Amino acid sequence: MEKIISGTIYSTQNLQAVSQWSTPSNDNTETLYFSDEGTYLLHCQGTSAQMTNEYGQSSYGMEDLIMLDEEDTFGWLEVHDPELSRELFPLEEAI
Repeated sequence: MEKIISGTIYSTQNLQAVSQWSTPSNDNTETLYFSDEGTYLLHCQGTSAQMTNEYGQSSYGMEDLIMLDEEDTFGWLEVHDPELSRELFPLEEAI
């Protein structure tokens, strides 16, 4: 998938896949990518489940590529890949 975000063309073919999550039936998949510029992007695909885009429009069989900031990336990883979240975003130990 290709998408222009903030004046830059991003293509999932040219990005490094970092983590992936799918529903048990594999009808929705989210893949977290990392760009050479240090940007995290989330590629969302849904074939049979209803998905809602950033404008609140719902459809079936939707696909989108979304830029995430560090906070949103950490939040996505905490839910879908906690081990990798601690590797990419080390936390301080409580005393």
